[in-house]
Amino acid sequence: MTRRLLKWIAGIILVLLALPVLTIAVVLLLANIDAGRRLIEDQTKSLTGGMVSIQDLAGRFPDALRIGRIEVSDFKGPYVKFQTRSSTGRP
Repeated sequence: MTRRLLKWIAGIILVLLALPVLTIAVVLLLANIDAGRRLIEDQTKSLTGGMVSIQDLAGRFPDALRIGRIEVSDFKGPYVKFQTRSSTGRP
């Protein structure tokens, strides 16, 4: 009985450690393919109730991500608009 309990506990701990690693791997994979970038753009708008809009994601995430436009708005309309070139930190 004790051995079985230890196996269950070890299995639970393994799953709890593996889930964050798997989640990060999936996010990195999705953010680096066109369909994943479109999903990020769509879900950002959806999850923020339309308050944040991201357009034209491109490049390699996380080190060479390019964002064409970010717009933040409220019920009155857009109040912050960013036209960006690159997030690489290089001039």
